[in-house]
Amino acid sequence: MNGKKISLSRLDKFTHNLLTLLIDELYTTVTTKGASAVFPDDSYEQGKLIRVMTKYYEDIEQYERCAVLHKLKVIN
Repeated sequence: MNGKKISLSRLDKFTHNLLTLLIDELYTTVTTKGASAVFPDDSYEQGKLIRVMTKYYEDIEQYERCAVLHKLKVIN
């Protein structure tokens, strides 16, 4: 990366941190503006986004966020 050698474990940690940041940003957008802000006019992809985010937060045991996303899924 950038001309430097990087270990597999360091690359794995970097990608994990990047994924976490992306999902947290999506969570903020979805909970403040709705899933339609990410996928306008595509209700299937909106639902899929909420399902994938819910699964992610279940895996890392952030159940409060799961509950918020579940409420959004019920509303949509």
